[in-house]
Amino acid sequence: MATVANPETEIKNWFDAGVRRVIVHIESTDALPQILSMAKDNAHDRHEEDSFYAPREIGIAIDLETPNESLDPWMRDADFVQFMGIAKIGYQGQPFDERVIQKVKEFREKYPDVTISVDGGVSLETASRLIEAGANRLVAGSAIWKSEDIEETIEKFKQLGI
Repeated sequence: MATVANPETEIKNWFDAGVRRVIVHIESTDALPQILSMAKDNAHDRHEEDSFYAPREIGIAIDLETPNESLDPWMRDADFVQFMGIAKIGYQGQPFDERVIQKVKEFREKYPDVTISVDGGVSLETASRLIEAGANRLVAGSAIWKSEDIEETIEKFKQLGI
């Protein structure tokens, strides 16, 4: 995973490299329409010079402070949404912010078929609540890397069924 400040200037390089999933923070750019269009245009292209494929999925990440309604204009073109479960983006080990539970619930009610991912503050303790709220993809960093038994922790996440 890589984070860039201006995704519209870098995204073509990622597409050309054959990445499978791109996530653009809605707050990071004014060029979201162009990025989504570019992703859609390259969704299934095969690069003849190598075995890489262009991105298969493009998602939109949203911070806790940004209203869910900000996603509405883009849902036709996005493959999934990623809610941030922490207030301070870009730092491992941040505490889970309870507000994300309600954001996920409200979004799931409005968009029952969209994949919902949550990144930040995801642990074995918060995972079941996020799944119950409607998340069907979780990104766990510190919960795995700081665990006493990484393999066991990964297995426990797998047992959650998502």
